[in-house]
Amino acid sequence: VVGGGGGVPTSTRRILVIAKGAPETMKSRFSTMPGAEYDETYLRYAGQGARVLALGFKEIDTSLAMSKIKSLPRDDAESGLTFCGFAVFHTPIKPQSYASIGALMSSGHHVVVITGDQELTACHVARELGICKRPQSLLLDV
Repeated sequence: VVGGGGGVPTSTRRILVIAKGAPETMKSRFSTMPGAEYDETYLRYAGQGARVLALGFKEIDTSLAMSKIKSLPRDDAESGLTFCGFAVFHTPIKPQSYASIGALMSSGHHVVVITGDQELTACHVARELGICKRPQSLLLDV
């Protein structure tokens, strides 16, 4: 998102690029961020079943024409960002999901999880629903 101060005097106007995305993807886009606690924090929330987004911003030179700013390639616009935090969403499992998954498993179906969520989030949901019976999960990057 590129936002500027429409109707604001040019001398006080600021133009910001604001970006969000998966923490493992956004990490390389930040020029400033905390150290090891970055990974520890988002992985801890993901392991608790939360959806986690990393947030960042940067200020754009106001002397550039807005048409030039809006035509910046995404990789250029979203590089050199300042890390400003995580958005953490806890979305409870729907009550009917437990019965549905249980019925499928008891009728002999092999249930698997296919998701775009972070791996630890998916593992947490699978354990909650009884799809994964073991307390530890093995994640393979194939």
